[in-house]
Order: sequence, then C-alpha cells, then structure tokens
Amino acid sequence: FRELGADVLGVIYFAIMATHLFITFSDIGVSPTMVREVAAHRATNPAYVTSLIGTASTLMWGAYIVSAVVIYLAIPYFTDQWLRIEQADIGAVTLALQIISISLLLSIPRTLYATVINGHERVDITNMMNVTATALQHIGMIVVLLLGGGLYQVSFWYAVSSIIGILLFMYPLMHLDGKQSLYLRFDMAVIRRNAGFASKMFANSLATAINTQIDKWVISRYLPVSLLGYYGFAQGLISKGVVFPGALVSAAFPALAASVSRGNNEAWLAQYHKLQDFCCYVYIPITAAVAMIGTVIIHLVFSREVAQLMMFPLILLAAAQFLLGALYVPSWLSYALNRPDISLRANLWALVVVVPLTILLTYQWGIIGAAVSGVLYAVYQSSYFIP
Repeated sequence: FRELGADVLGVIYFAIMATHLFITFSDIGVSPTMVREVAAHRATNPAYVTSLIGTASTLMWGAYIVSAVVIYLAIPYFTDQWLRIEQADIGAVTLALQIISISLLLSIPRTLYATVINGHERVDITNMMNVTATALQHIGMIVVLLLGGGLYQVSFWYAVSSIIGILLFMYPLMHLDGKQSLYLRFDMAVIRRNAGFASKMFANSLATAINTQIDKWVISRYLPVSLLGYYGFAQGLISKGVVFPGALVSAAFPALAASVSRGNNEAWLAQYHKLQDFCCYVYIPITAAVAMIGTVIIHLVFSREVAQLMMFPLILLAAAQFLLGALYVPSWLSYALNRPDISLRANLWALVVVVPLTILLTYQWGIIGAAVSGVLYAVYQSSYFIP
C-alpha cells in the first residue's frame, strides 16, 4: 500500500475477488469429494484412489486453462468499464491484473493436491506447505518493493511464487500415492460414481461464493477502488480467525467421513458434539481478539482516518464471521452424511432473500451497508441451516 498506492491495493483485491469466483466455479465439487473418497478408500481400494486422483487432475487442469483464457480476455473490460481507478495507469493495471489473476488461478489444481493429502489425514503437511507458500509470496513481495520494484515486478512475483506453491504440494503427493498419482487420466466410472455428491457440492459452493462476494462486487462497481482495498483488507484480517474452525474441520473431516462410512452412529455423533462445542467456545475470544487487533493494524498500515472509517464495518464483519465459523462443523458433518442438499437449499434461498438486500444496502450505505449485509447473511444461514 505504501509503495504502490491505494488504487493498486484495491486492484490486487479485485484480482483476488475475481479469481475466487473462477476457482469456486472450477472446483465443481471436487475438493470435498476427494477428501471424503480418499479417506474412505485409501486403505481398501488404492487402485480406485489413484484413478480418482488422475481423473480429478485432468478436470482441474482443464478448468485452469479455460478460466485463465476467460479472465485474460475479460480483464480489459473491467479496468476500462467497471473499476473506478482514480490514479493508477489503466494500461499498467490491465497487464498486472492479467498476470496476477492467471497466477492466482493455479489454486485450482493446487487445492486438489491439498485435498488428496488431507484425505490421508496429513493436514500437518498441507498446513506446512500453505504457510511456506504464503510466506514465500509475501516476503518476496516485500523484497521486490524494497528493491524499488513496481506493479509489474509485483505481478511477476505473484506468478513465480504461485508456480513454486503448486510444486510444494506435488512433492508430498508423490510420496503418499506414488508418481502415478500425478498422471492425467480420465475414468468415466469414477465420474459416474461421484457425480451426484460432487454436483450438489459444486452448486452449493457457487451459491455460497455469490452470497459472500456480492458485497465486494457492488463496492467495486459503485465506489472508488481504494475503498475496495480498505474493505478487502479488513475482511482479510477477520478471515485470519477462520483459520481455527477451518483447521478443525480439515483435521477432523477425514476421520468423521470414515466413521460415518462405517455406520458407527454413536462414534461420529459423539465426535461431532465434542468438535462443535470446542469450535464455538474457542472461536468466541479468537474473533473478538482479531476484531480489536484489526483496528490497531489498520491504523498502523493506513491512517487514523481509515481506521475510524473501518472500525464499525470491522466489528460487523467479525460478528458475521463468528456466526459463519460456528457453522463449519455441522456443515462438514452434513457432507460426511452425504447431505450437501441442506446447505444447497439454504444458499439457493439466500440468493433470493439476501443478495437483493446486499445490493441495496451496499449501494445506499457503502462499506457499512456491505458489512451489515454480511451479518444478515450469517443470521439467515444460522436460522435455516441449524434446524
């Protein structure tokens, strides 16, 4: 922010926002399917697991190529007609957005490899690789800026660090499932076996992405791109607290799925209650602490004025994130029970009920309205999903 300016920060968050939608759309329900199937069959049917990984890899790399082409062609429209860029050069922003977006899309195959490793109940490996890749990206960016690099250099570092990041996940995957797990193949029997569950998960993920990202799309269209940067930064701070429930379900889901597949109702029910209680009790102080510290961080990074501007939205975002985080364990239990339709119905109704309110509130009251709409979505999800 200090080196590149507020507009460029907003542009980077727009790239993250746009690619998130493509990544969600490209997943087609593969990620939760992979964790569930690898956890349930890695010991009893390794040949099926190998075929599953190869088929999913073909789909994910194909989705990456298609998404990269589409976003490369669409970026000039967004920089020229959609974003309100006040200071940065349009040409430079367009090229940087294309490079950054295509680099971030490598998360499509990278997420696949991570879910396979999680299916082996080796979340320690995926955590270590995620931390390494993220640290490499941020430290490298700091070095580039300290050496006098600009937007071009930052965007190219995004590309280099993204390639290194996916290589970090390929290496442990070869040791867990052999080199053949990286070979692309296409097994129609595998697709037919998992199509029902995966299609519901895909529809659910896409609906969730629209419900949770619509506020930023409205901000990017009607407000200066710098405000998108501030709002995205605040959301990023709050989302750090999600690491806890996210890590909890990532670690527990393979065992939960295996227990459900064995039909041991008492075992998975007892495990579920312990996980849910633990998640809710611990997540309360984590969310509160992140919100309080977030105000201080925004003051240090930007200014007192920006911190005052973002204080109320930050509190609202934290409240919404707690309610959504408390739904992580029951959501993943429903996936283990092969009931993704519960979340799907909730999110489809949210498209009708919550999204119009989000657009109206954000258009009328800017970032405060956007944050309020996040609370409304979280309250709606809790009232619908839990019963």
